[in-house]
Amino acid sequence: MPAPPPTHRWPALHVVGLVASAGGIEAMLQLFAQLQPNGRCAYIVAQHMGNRAHTELMTRVLRRASALPIVTAQPLQPLRADTIYFIPAGHDGAVTAHGLQLLPPAPEHVSTPSGNVLFASLAAQCGPHCTGVVLAGTGIDGVEGARAIRRAGGTVLVQDPASATFNGMPHATIEARLAHAVVPLDVLAELLHQPPGAATTRAATLDSGTASSPPTSVQSSADGLLHCTPQDWQRWLVQLHQATGVDFAGYKPETLQRRLQQRLAALGLAELGAYLAYCQRQPGEWQHMQQRLLVSYSFFWRDRDAFAALQGVLTSVWRQRPPDAPPLRLWVPACASGEEAYSLALLLAELWQDTDTLAQRVQILGSDLNTAALHQAQVGRYAASALRELAPGWLQRYFTPRGLLHEVHPALRACCSFEVRDVLASAPAGPFDLVSCRNLLIYLQPAQQTQLLQSIHSVLRPGGWLFISTVESLDSDSLQRFQPVPGAAQHHLYQRRHGASA
Repeated sequence: MPAPPPTHRWPALHVVGLVASAGGIEAMLQLFAQLQPNGRCAYIVAQHMGNRAHTELMTRVLRRASALPIVTAQPLQPLRADTIYFIPAGHDGAVTAHGLQLLPPAPEHVSTPSGNVLFASLAAQCGPHCTGVVLAGTGIDGVEGARAIRRAGGTVLVQDPASATFNGMPHATIEARLAHAVVPLDVLAELLHQPPGAATTRAATLDSGTASSPPTSVQSSADGLLHCTPQDWQRWLVQLHQATGVDFAGYKPETLQRRLQQRLAALGLAELGAYLAYCQRQPGEWQHMQQRLLVSYSFFWRDRDAFAALQGVLTSVWRQRPPDAPPLRLWVPACASGEEAYSLALLLAELWQDTDTLAQRVQILGSDLNTAALHQAQVGRYAASALRELAPGWLQRYFTPRGLLHEVHPALRACCSFEVRDVLASAPAGPFDLVSCRNLLIYLQPAQQTQLLQSIHSVLRPGGWLFISTVESLDSDSLQRFQPVPGAAQHHLYQRRHGASA
């Protein structure tokens, strides 16, 4: 049923509502740093918060990064362009004909401020002159409100779940088929900078692909999402390889194409040939695209049961290891921001029970192609959302609070090193006792999966361990080189077969 006509129009002001929950501060830090004044947009944030102090702390932190002023909303406050309004904890926020109204939350609302209440008011008051943005968070808040915005002719944009520390809310909006576009945060900022009509049109070019499933190949994209010939696709892969030194031809085309589609939409380009011409004029675009294609998302102790199984195996090994044995060597390909490497260091620190000499007993190497992620790994500071799976005792023993961030204990950092490496081109010098290669194989085509597993086999000690994620598996050829560890096979922990040739 169509929404009732708005009682008040905002012809000179486009109102953007944003809903976020857990992980929202990380998303907003990145997004608000990129938003610039345009004289036509006001932004209202419904961030789930527990108390007033939380509101004050969050707005204070975000003000440091934001290019736009951030204020805590007041009752019946007029909206001004180029201003970000935070709905305070303990209230819902709704746009009325007189401005932003603060309301007591309804008893049925699990989380407040409610994104559904904010979005529904935008639909009723602003009609097509509004945009609803769903950022990181758990639950389904925002879904019903997004439906109202679409019915009223507004635009719904969703943060790419791959970049969200908690992706329940983005996934819920996508699965309800309400998103006009599912985009990374930098593309989201670019869309919000566009004039409202142009932004809606540009987002709509992604509608059918992001609200359902992305096309599975370049040839199937003749539906307006991406006009691309096989020749242009190969040209793009070759030129990307030449410009960055990274050969993405072995990565699954679905992932590459979806991110490429998002970039073309943000730039207002209709087909890949035009994008290739753009790259000729803007050589720095190749490096930008390389970073966009690399998935650098992780958190500590990711997949608690799998890490518990690994801990059990390493406990028995550690107890049998003589004191004068050489350091235990571990390699983490595609280590992202270092969470996996430091998780392994923490596990071994718990076994060794002596942080002062841990670096003499353990050497962990993390490698990745994303230089920005590697920088964070070297710094070793993380938001609380990245530590959500750790036991409270571990958080106290191995991390030091630094404002809103937590810094890894110096003993863990001392046994971890990080390097830029294309693991499909070469492996570091072995031998290693354990290779933790989790959530990388799923992005590679079968031939490249086999190639990487052969490379890992060649640098593992006989009897060394391979740790992969529970959504990945080994093909029959690789199972000739690796055997499941008894009792941990369901957690995808394997051991290098003795006598198996590389």
